[in-house]
Amino acid sequence: MIVSKEIKGSFYLHNGYPLPLMYDRYQLGFYEHILEVGAKAFDCAFMMHSKVLFSIFTIKYPLGIVYPSGNHEFSMCVKSWMKWLRENGYGPVCVWVREYGDGDQDQDEISKHHYHLALWVNGHQYQSMWSVGCKLEELWHRWLHLDPFVNTGLVHYRTAEHNKICIQRVRMYQQEEFCRAFKNFSYLAKIHSKEKYPPKDKNILGGTEVNRLYNQLLQQWRTFPPVEESEPYLEDEP
Repeated sequence: MIVSKEIKGSFYLHNGYPLPLMYDRYQLGFYEHILEVGAKAFDCAFMMHSKVLFSIFTIKYPLGIVYPSGNHEFSMCVKSWMKWLRENGYGPVCVWVREYGDGDQDQDEISKHHYHLALWVNGHQYQSMWSVGCKLEELWHRWLHLDPFVNTGLVHYRTAEHNKICIQRVRMYQQEEFCRAFKNFSYLAKIHSKEKYPPKDKNILGGTEVNRLYNQLLQQWRTFPPVEESEPYLEDEP
């Protein structure tokens, strides 16, 4: 995928509402398409749940590994993880981006990529990102054939737990929590540290097909109006 349209500024306009963007210290701006995908992911999550839990994970490779050129292992890992989340009632939506490490945009740095993954889940059923992060790390170890007792810290789920945000559907665009969550998501859309013209097997964006999901959910809303969810239990925190 080639991401071409770039925007600069402090806000992104979505459905008539100005949503705040993170401070861009490199003054390079943001990819509008990624902001659009993120905004649509929020819409999908709120069409699925009247309360949403949101956070962002960072996923890295271990030191000394030969970095793969494509995203096959990571994509399959996320696919397995999303299947587990759906089967356990999380009602997930996810968006991920591929980035290279800080530094000059030379070939060595580009080859040392990592991922940021935004996750939206049912905020009535779950109030913690700890268990989902542990599961993601377990699957990442499995796909890379790594020893989990040696290669620790590859999924930053403790940070995701610390930075989680719970948002209500009612008047979501006016909520401070929603604005803070979108501002956090905008980090994934920053131009700095991304390959501008990646080869086909090195997409910089992936996850839930939000446009297709949005259209499916919109049709369901028109046919069956949503019923407000209750809070049957809270997930245990560590």
